[in-house]
Amino acid sequence: MIYVLFDNPSKIAFVTDAITEPYEVMNIGGRKGPFLMKVFSCCKDTAGRVKDGDVIVCWLDLMGVLCWHLCKRKKVRIVAINILLKEKATLKNRIYRRLYRSALKDKNLVATVTAPEYGKYLNSFLGIDREYELLHDAYNPEKWLQGIEEPVEPGTVFCGGRNGRDWAKVIEIAKAMPDVKFNLVMPGEVYQEFKGELDVLKNQNVRLSVDVKRGDFAKVLASSELVAMPLDSQSPSGLLVFYEATAKGKMIITSDTVTTREYFSDGRGALCSEAVSKWTETIRFYLDNADKAKECNEKLNSFLMEKCSVGQFQHKLADIISNIK
Repeated sequence: MIYVLFDNPSKIAFVTDAITEPYEVMNIGGRKGPFLMKVFSCCKDTAGRVKDGDVIVCWLDLMGVLCWHLCKRKKVRIVAINILLKEKATLKNRIYRRLYRSALKDKNLVATVTAPEYGKYLNSFLGIDREYELLHDAYNPEKWLQGIEEPVEPGTVFCGGRNGRDWAKVIEIAKAMPDVKFNLVMPGEVYQEFKGELDVLKNQNVRLSVDVKRGDFAKVLASSELVAMPLDSQSPSGLLVFYEATAKGKMIITSDTVTTREYFSDGRGALCSEAVSKWTETIRFYLDNADKAKECNEKLNSFLMEKCSVGQFQHKLADIISNIK
């Protein structure tokens, strides 16, 4: 039996469609408590059901790690899809690092990454030596284009999402470019952290959206000319937002990391160093050269369609599952 675990109430068809054997979907829907408690509850229920020889496929990599710890006494193989582990020095991240390190040392946990260099980076900062399967996140442009007919406002720059964004850097960039309109979409806790500066910028060149619904997020993104997203981690944070932006015809400017190089090198986007001056220079160039921005977007879209399609994802995942059975 194959158990497929999701961290949301609905199954993701392009994952389950890759499985040709009998499977059962487990998810956090209907469970009570905070998110992490729901995740743990789902993993615990799965661990109680599996038998020797079963396979657990986890859409959320943390669920794969937790299942490994809960199933150590059973002969069960686990697939943790696309590891996303940050190197921050918070208590939560230190706990995660310990959990991931011990799980990733075991070959019974098959781990995938969305960029080969990120796998090498993981080994380096965890102090381990293992191989990872390359599994690009699936690019599905039709999903992000449905019902979006927002006119683009020239000279606008988008940055948004929940995790992995370097909001302090975004604010510095916005301050340095008072003539450029920045569309920022962020969670409430980020707004509270930077409230003083953001309240000043709201009256100048920042249009701020806080804790918005998914549809409103998509509208703000669609109405912006460029996406400029500084990141605070080498991990693949924000990748699906970049995918969505690409489908909507946006050119991507982001931080130069071991993950982003896989996608935005070779003229498919622009990778920036830490210097604010580099960000402002790059944003200015692509706002002034819409043809160059369009060329970057077209190159990235072609790359994603070729290397990261739903079909490619399903084929690779099916191979991974087949090889561990």
